[in-house]
Amino acid sequence: MWKDEGILTEREAVELCSFVFIAGHDTTTILIANAFRMLSEHPGLLARIRGNEEDAGRFVEELARYRGTVQRASRITTEEVTVSGVTLPKGAVVRLLNAAANRDPGKFADPDTFDIDRTTDGHFGFGAGVHSCAGAPLARMETIATTLQLARKLTSITLDPDRPIDYVRGNNLTNSGPARMYVRVEARHG
Repeated sequence: MWKDEGILTEREAVELCSFVFIAGHDTTTILIANAFRMLSEHPGLLARIRGNEEDAGRFVEELARYRGTVQRASRITTEEVTVSGVTLPKGAVVRLLNAAANRDPGKFADPDTFDIDRTTDGHFGFGAGVHSCAGAPLARMETIATTLQLARKLTSITLDPDRPIDYVRGNNLTNSGPARMYVRVEARHG
């Protein structure tokens, strides 16, 4: 795909821009849908965030760790490497399980519990290192802004029990989360 001198062809640039647009849109909308889900499962969080808006950032980081959008990523080794006693040759396809790493009890105490008071440093909800999500700052900002508006304007969010969540299936980005969900909201008065 890349020319030897590191310059993209016009076709490659268009494909890259298309990928980044779609990746950013899909992952952020799913993350926001997951926010609705977590706010419905933890009804006290709306009032907590309304009372302390700085908690919206804590909520989003725990959301990305606990119910992040990207579940796995594939990489190709650029040289032979040994990992945990297993030698992988150059060119080997490696699957990284971001979601599993985010539930590692060696890293996060009680990892299967959603807790906005935990330290989320080092989660893989937006990737890491040179493979960090380029759109992570925008995704965080959009999800925080949405969370704040929900906390300011609503007293409750509940999932519609008569309409199950339709989940994303089979896309190339290995996203996980609601493709469609129905919620009931109760507006704040005053």
